[in-house]
Amino acid sequence: SSYTCACASGFTGATCSQADPCSPNPCQNSGTCSASSDGSTFTCICTNSFTGTTCTTAVTPCTNFACQNSGTCS
Repeated sequence: SSYTCACASGFTGATCSQADPCSPNPCQNSGTCSASSDGSTFTCICTNSFTGTTCTTAVTPCTNFACQNSGTCS
């Protein structure tokens, strides 16, 4: 006979044997957590205002456009 497991928070998989890397959500600043297909790692999908592994680095207009020749970005 076939069965389905309803996993407790923090676990995933057919038999709830895998820890869920997205529980609790490691992504900050409204980032969305996406677990890898094997459930061993996660990726954060950050909002446009943040970047980094867990969306903790604020993106500013100066982040991607460094001034050259001793120019100062503000």
